[in-house]
This record gives sequence, C-alpha cells and structure tokens, in this order.
Amino acid sequence: MTTLQNVARSFALLYLSLVPCGCLEIEITTQVSRDGSLLRSEMVSGDSVEVLSHGFISPVDSTWKVTPESPNERTFGRKATKLFVSPDELSAATRDTAWRTLPVRARVERRFIWFYTDITYRERYLKWNPFGLIPLAEYVSAADLARSMNLAAGGRIPTREDSLAQERVGQKWTEWMYRDMFEAYYAEFVTGVRLLNDPSLTPAAVAGHKEEICRRCGKLWASPVSMDTIGAIIQSILRNPRTRDAIQSNAMGFARHGARLSLVAKVMGKLKQVNIEMPGVFIDSNAPNVEKNRGSWKGVDDMSYAADYELWMTSRVVNWWVVLLTVVVIAGGISVIFVTPSPSQ
Repeated sequence: MTTLQNVARSFALLYLSLVPCGCLEIEITTQVSRDGSLLRSEMVSGDSVEVLSHGFISPVDSTWKVTPESPNERTFGRKATKLFVSPDELSAATRDTAWRTLPVRARVERRFIWFYTDITYRERYLKWNPFGLIPLAEYVSAADLARSMNLAAGGRIPTREDSLAQERVGQKWTEWMYRDMFEAYYAEFVTGVRLLNDPSLTPAAVAGHKEEICRRCGKLWASPVSMDTIGAIIQSILRNPRTRDAIQSNAMGFARHGARLSLVAKVMGKLKQVNIEMPGVFIDSNAPNVEKNRGSWKGVDDMSYAADYELWMTSRVVNWWVVLLTVVVIAGGISVIFVTPSPSQ
C-alpha cells in the first residue's frame, strides 16, 4: 500500500466513524473510443437502502441511463451510463456542479505514425476541497505531498521509511482537514453573529472562545449530521441563549456549509476505484494497476482533495485506411509494371 493510499485509508476510517454508512462502494469507468467519444459509467453498490439514498457522484440526470445491477447475490447496485461525444462535453458536465460532484477535465491527444496512431487520454481530477481556508502547506509540506502522489502513481511496494512517513503525513493531513472545516464553520457563525447584531453576543466575545469551540467539537466538524450538536455545544460554551438565533440569522451560509460537508461525506472513503479503458494495444500509463488495456487507480478522491491529480493512459491503434491505401498503391504499381505493354510490342 502506497503512502497516499494509506492516507486515503485514514480518511475512510475517519468518515466511517462519523457518518452512518454500510459497505457502500463506488467505481467509475471511462471507455475511450478511437473517435474520441467517451462512455462514462458509475457503479454504486452496497446495502440496498443506502444505494438508493446515496445517489451518484457523477452529475446524473435524465440524459443518463440508470439500471439496477447486482455485483453478487448479497449486494445491491445501480449503474449510471452516458455517452459523451467528446472530452470537452465530459469536462463541461462537471464544471458547474459546485459541491455536488468532482470536477474533471478530460483530454484526448493523438500522434499519427502512418500505419498507427497513438492515443493518449488524460483525466485530470481538479482539487475539490470545498473549504480551503487553511493551506495544506501549513501542515503537510509540498515535498511530502508530491512524494506521496508519486508513490501512489508508481505503485511500488513502500519501505519501512515510507510507512513511518505515512503515519506522520496521515496525522497532519487529518489535523489540517478538521481545522479547515472548523474555520469554515466558524466564519459562518461569526457572520451570523454580525447579522444578529445583539450587544450580548459580539464577534469579539465569540473570538475569546474560538479555540475552546474548536477543541470541544473535536471530530464533529467533518460530520454533516452533527450541525445541531455543534450548535448546542457552542451555546453551552458561550452561555448565551441567542447562539441559536445567530445560527438562524445566517441560515443560507450554514446551508452552503452543510452542502459542502455532504459532498465530502458522499465521496470520501466511498469512491473505491477509477478505471480507464483504451482502444487498441496498451503502451504506457501512470496507473498503478494495468490489465490489458484497462488501467485502475485507487484513492483518487483523497489525492484530488487537496491538489489536482491526473490519470493518463496511452494506447496504439492500427490505421486500417492507411494499410488499405498502401495496399492499393502497391497493387497499382505492380499492375503498371506487369500490365503496361513494352515499346517493342
């Protein structure tokens, strides 16, 4: 298991402890055609009740085909499928869906080599952290993050030093995530206090208890179902009955915050695998696992949470029209040589 995949495991365990869930798993697959069209599918499997209530990560609407599909006798599943005529269309589908899906930028590159064409497909998952008030660099260095992503992309067996570094990165990563979520909540709360404009509850008075609020609410900052509990804890700390009124004064802000938390809980620890299937013969990829012309990546949700993460594969297809054209030209040349009468005739 690579360093960043171990960090991914920490995320998964974290959210399993915070959000009621079963063994729900999500797998996304993109089948690339030689004409550049993309068949995108998302499989959600697990407990039947959870599968129906969870929905899809992809921006599934009436243009997608949704069918029941059970991986085995004990698991219920739903599969959503849509054909995108181009990478730009797939990119556009995830561009304007803030806090509802993962933003993806897809691209197809072609290199013509007469009898063959090399096709490279790139699927870049953009940084999707919906909060982003605290820079990750304050907790995890850019060098450690790059090293983790390189290990994840390379797929090599980690050394003991890698594992120890993983523990440190995982702890700091989780600490950063909680603090980032807290700062986002705290900003909304202070906005509510200002909107309430009550002399008994001022931003300055709240600021004096900021660190206590952060500490007392602990891991609740990551749970979208704990908003009421957090409000009750803050009211007990401030000892002011108007705390709830301040939260209500910024109802829209807290609704946005809840939506962001819901996206994190919906994706983190659930997106188990992303696959890319290429036409023709496989040549190269940054996928840790490749079988024939299919590459697979794990931990994409975690790797792209704090930084862009690109998946890519290259394959080679035969240009049969060039082969046919070459055969015709050669056949034509031969016919000219053997059919054209000599001057003596």
